[in-house]
Amino acid sequence: MSFTIETDVAMPGRRNRYPFDSMQTGQSFEIVGTEESRKVRNAAYQYAKKVNTAAGKLKGQDGYVTFALRKTGEHGEGESAVKVFRLWRE
Repeated sequence: MSFTIETDVAMPGRRNRYPFDSMQTGQSFEIVGTEESRKVRNAAYQYAKKVNTAAGKLKGQDGYVTFALRKTGEHGEGESAVKVFRLWRE
């Protein structure tokens, strides 16, 4: 078997479900539903852990990536109400 080695072939970007890469400090997005908020929280934790470790950043240093998830309201009323959350990049 033989392979052809090529140069200058762009590597496709990773398909991220959430826009963590493009978020700047102070920006946020809304999440609807408790289950989805759990998924976003876990994904944000894993993203920050990966970025901070790869960059050798420690808490308190410039560029250290952190996120905050907070409940901001509800859509609907009674038992059919759906909780609304917001994730901020700090």
